Amino acid sequence: MLEQSPGVRVRRDVAEEIRKKLHEIEALDTERRPKTVGGYVVFPIREEKSEDVQKLGLTIVYDTFERRQKVRSYKELVDVPENLRKYLPTSYDQVGDIVLIKIPSELARYAKTIGEAIIKAYKSVKAVYWDLGVKGPYRVHELRHLAGEKRTVTIHKEYGLRFKVDVSKVYVSPRLAEEHRKFSEYVSQGEKVFDMFSGYGPFSIFAAKRGAFSYATDINPYAIHYLYENTLLNKVQDRVLGFLSDCRKVAGAVKVDHVVMNLPHGSVNFLKYALRTIEKEGMIHLYVIEHDEKIKQRIESVIRTIEKMGFNTDLVEISCGKPYAPYQSYYGLHLRVLRGFQRNLNIIM
Repeated sequence: MLEQSPGVRVRRDVAEEIRKKLHEIEALDTERRPKTVGGYVVFPIREEKSEDVQKLGLTIVYDTFERRQKVRSYKELVDVPENLRKYLPTSYDQVGDIVLIKIPSELARYAKTIGEAIIKAYKSVKAVYWDLGVKGPYRVHELRHLAGEKRTVTIHKEYGLRFKVDVSKVYVSPRLAEEHRKFSEYVSQGEKVFDMFSGYGPFSIFAAKRGAFSYATDINPYAIHYLYENTLLNKVQDRVLGFLSDCRKVAGAVKVDHVVMNLPHGSVNFLKYALRTIEKEGMIHLYVIEHDEKIKQRIESVIRTIEKMGFNTDLVEISCGKPYAPYQSYYGLHLRVLRGFQRNLNIIM
């Protein structure tokens, strides 16, 4: 038998207005569900707020209310055959209020059911898309709508900064938020940055917030569009200059203190262009995806390549190491380079 709890009984035509007032004074009992009785709605309230509720001119009544069940995971709501539950994804990416989720082939016919369960389980999610992988010349997510609103533009937040993105037009990974912040710690006021594969601008804008000036290039017109929108959104439009261009065409025209190379599957191929922007001394922030047991060899190879181009090279830090695939991770190599003689380094891992 349900216990009686305090509530307020109001006409349905004013129910939403009253709900907002109760919410403003933190009087709604969110652990219980409101109920409709005829032309009235009864809202459960917190007993300790009874006096505040009465000050609104509302009369307190006692009624029974169904308790809300707290959902810890969308898996509690999704309806798939028991023998397939083991294939339900345990993780996904949430960009703003949009979820991108990879669906295994075993669950393909239940993809929409999974999307609908996610919408029901999490109030912060307004749209769910099936992530079919990163494809095309601009390396963006191929998406299929599963549930919720049919839109792909959202506001993504990282450490107090706001980024407007279209998840179907620019590559976005909320898992890299810490790496964006980490990079900015290397940057000082007045320094210059060359962001070779800028995307929607997180590296450049984090650097600009530290007082640096960033030259940002990308061949994706949508990326440059959102880069500029985000400079305005974060009030750094005077410290970021974007180019809709192949970075190799800009490399010889700028001189900087830091070069960001976030093209994990191909950044090493652009090292000679990155080094052209270093006049005497600076840092290369190079991101790679590598098998975990081969990362030491990859670092040694990168350093040899840089030193063959006439730079003294020190590995300052390896950051991130976030899982990408089985036995593969995303690594950030932060290298200090000095134009001059070559020397051999022993890398301690």
